[in-house]
Amino acid sequence: MTRRIALAALAVFAAAAPAATAATAPGRVAFAFSEALESYAGSSGVDAHGSVALPDGGVVTLEHDAAGGSALAVRLRADGSLDGSFGSAGIARIPVPGAGFRAHHIMRLADGRLLIAGSQPESPFRPGRLVVVRLLADGALDPGFGSGGVVSTSLLALVFSSPMALGPDGSIVVTGDLPRAADPDWSAPSDWAVAKLSPDGVPDPGFGVVKVPVAGDRTRALGVAVTPSGSIVTLGAALSPAGEAGYLVGLTALGAPDPTFNGGAPANIQLAAPMRLYRRANGAWDVLGGQAIVRFDAHGARDASYGSGGTVALPARGNETQSLVALPDGGWLVVAQKESFDATPLESRLSVRRLTGNGVVTGATAALQTPFGGGFSSPHKKTRGSVAQNSFRGELLRRDDGSFVAIGRVMVNTPYGKMEGEFAQFVAAAAFTPQLAPDPSFGGPRRPPVLDVRVRRRRAVDSARQRAILVRVDAPEAGLVLLRVRDARGRLLGGSLQPAYRPGATTMQIGLTSAGTRRLRAARRGLRISVRHEFRDIVAGTDTGVTRGRLR
Repeated sequence: MTRRIALAALAVFAAAAPAATAATAPGRVAFAFSEALESYAGSSGVDAHGSVALPDGGVVTLEHDAAGGSALAVRLRADGSLDGSFGSAGIARIPVPGAGFRAHHIMRLADGRLLIAGSQPESPFRPGRLVVVRLLADGALDPGFGSGGVVSTSLLALVFSSPMALGPDGSIVVTGDLPRAADPDWSAPSDWAVAKLSPDGVPDPGFGVVKVPVAGDRTRALGVAVTPSGSIVTLGAALSPAGEAGYLVGLTALGAPDPTFNGGAPANIQLAAPMRLYRRANGAWDVLGGQAIVRFDAHGARDASYGSGGTVALPARGNETQSLVALPDGGWLVVAQKESFDATPLESRLSVRRLTGNGVVTGATAALQTPFGGGFSSPHKKTRGSVAQNSFRGELLRRDDGSFVAIGRVMVNTPYGKMEGEFAQFVAAAAFTPQLAPDPSFGGPRRPPVLDVRVRRRRAVDSARQRAILVRVDAPEAGLVLLRVRDARGRLLGGSLQPAYRPGATTMQIGLTSAGTRRLRAARRGLRISVRHEFRDIVAGTDTGVTRGRLR
């Protein structure tokens, strides 16, 4: 009677109450941000998230606490510990009025305040309204911004977009979709649009809401940036009967087509699935897609000196997904992660390749080890089984000193049936030096986990009737617990693999094999047993041991 336990690691953060004690090891940390378990039905639990590196080496990252129904921001210090000066013990709830707000894009202002963009759907069948929030440096809503720190716009936003940028005067330029229908659903016609807010979150009446001059039945606004002179460049895609095409569009500071950018006309990107816009220090524009980068010069013309005619195909293999980290010399780090829900070995890593400023892949692939919980493992009742956990999903951030932090989400997940189950969420982060070696100053000293297992006293025939032996398991951290029970002659009676969702004691059942059930039924004078455990916590610390007991 074994169950398949999934420990799936996904890229991202959330918090509701002060986090539980973190699991740490040199170079990495992980901790729970919510005490409540969440149920799911037909949902993977994946949420978009955004993170930003701070000048002091710390990190702020966003997550959604589905159990609490709110967005959260989590702040870590440079050493990986939670920053107690931020929110409640390092975790700040973002109390946007209404329900369903999800934060997915974050920027740090020069004075330490945080600007956050997200979406708030009015129903599951409608896209979310673009909402902008400003937090003070301590994580509280900024009362001097919008209405109590919150501005709700008339635009719709995609959760994977980067919908805002700062102007040189402190204004905030936002982009999203402007619905043509009063009650839009996901397939309703819309226009790609840009709007502007004052530094205090007041809509700019002189700018209004500008429709981007791109023809299409339905649009997707994906990103926006502002130049030092105040002109605007926005990225998006339009769907028409001829198909979907991506565009880069230049606007003046007043919202008119910019004649200095591609002659005032939209520039066709000719890139499948454009996702992100990035402005280089020399004024060039990089448009990032899932499999390629396209570079335009400051005037919206394709930069033929970059790669092959302005395009660089990203090195990819098989089922990998890729993200990019900008380097100050004009190059990129291409970070590849395997997309797999199969069991993955603990040695699985993020592979990193470097692109030079002119688009040339250089050097060997670096491997960043991110040994966090994840993957699948299901021990057969007649075999030893294994605990495999490492399918961490996160993003890589470059810090001001040139070092890096990989930060994201880990979930302990137990399926009950097809697309049904429950999970507990955890924050995970690992740090690396500028040379991409693990940073031992992050996370702190290793704390070897010690699991305590005790056999519950009960009659052997009662255990046989329930086809399970009960044990009390006291876990120091969340993780996976593999239990195998044998009799005094070493014969296997049963086994199970179960999640420990949080530190502390809980009662677990060890399912019996058919032969084990028969032996317990025949044990009229009781039975001496031994329970061997293997435990792996979220940061891949391990513990093994044997507990001896007796059934009456």
